[in-house]
Amino acid sequence: MPQLKGTRWSEKWADLYAKHEAAGTLDDTRKLLITRKIAHAREVEKAWDEAAKNHGFTQVYQKGWTIIAKLASEKPGACKLYAAIARRIDPRFGALIATQEALGEACGMHPRNVRIHADYLEKEGYIVRFRAAGATAYCVDPAAVWCGRNTQKDEAAFVVGVLQSKSESKDFKVKVLGAIGRPGPRAKKGKAAVDQPADDTGTDAKEAA
Repeated sequence: MPQLKGTRWSEKWADLYAKHEAAGTLDDTRKLLITRKIAHAREVEKAWDEAAKNHGFTQVYQKGWTIIAKLASEKPGACKLYAAIARRIDPRFGALIATQEALGEACGMHPRNVRIHADYLEKEGYIVRFRAAGATAYCVDPAAVWCGRNTQKDEAAFVVGVLQSKSESKDFKVKVLGAIGRPGPRAKKGKAAVDQPADDTGTDAKEAA
């Protein structure tokens, strides 16, 4: 089955099914044929969707490299935090849920400095934050860094967080939390939300600038 850009064959077959049903022309033979076509199309589309995913790597676009270069030159600590968040974002919403303690351990810096650097990153428009399950969701701009399917960028927490009202944003935060998951029971101690060790490079744990 050839794939046409923007086409979901399962939807087209489903539309045809509905048209025949509305016209009273959906006999048993046609019903069985179209039902099988829909099932086959969905299997093929599922394979296409899986192949379209990014596995095992994160895409950094030109905007992302520009951000990293600027931070590396002017705010090394913020650069290290940005990189720590970007490398761990989930593929659906482009967000990471973690405590300051967990990110501090991952970056080799004091939790207080995590907050200071995060404040700077959000002020500059590089990330968006919101509270989630006693921790914080750090959302990265999908135009800068992304690890999911390209077609899911419109659902990125960074984009929706910027565009939604407070009431809509609250509902979306619940959706994001359900998809990404809550920090584990050790997150309060700073160990569950981030599972990778601290890098060797970066700033001193006491650095805040």
